[in-house]
Amino acid sequence: MNHKAFAGLVVTILVLVVALPTAASQPNGQALVVTSAADSGPGTLRHALLDAEEGDTITFDPAAFAPTAPVTITITTALPHIHADYLTIDASDAGVTLDGSGLSGECEAGLQIVGSQGSTIRGLR
Repeated sequence: MNHKAFAGLVVTILVLVVALPTAASQPNGQALVVTSAADSGPGTLRHALLDAEEGDTITFDPAAFAPTAPVTITITTALPHIHADYLTIDASDAGVTLDGSGLSGECEAGLQIVGSQGSTIRGLR
């Protein structure tokens, strides 16, 4: 290739950098607060799980779930599976008992993490 031909040649270099989330760089999500011990509807754990996205934190309102007098959430069907990465369900500042004894199927899981990485569940009884 001569200099004239080389001068007309445009070289494009594409650099692609992919950053995978780590515990140190997990996304900041929104706070979802459970205010009802009902199995479904607004303010429930089920509703929060349906709305949850990557990096969100689900907490329980201590006014509705007093730490000194735990409240039971009785579920009759499996809760929505957790698919969002880095989702936190934190009942450590509230009194929450999750009761799945009324689930209909023999192998039906009440709360299940499926295909999610970095998720945390703490404080549930």
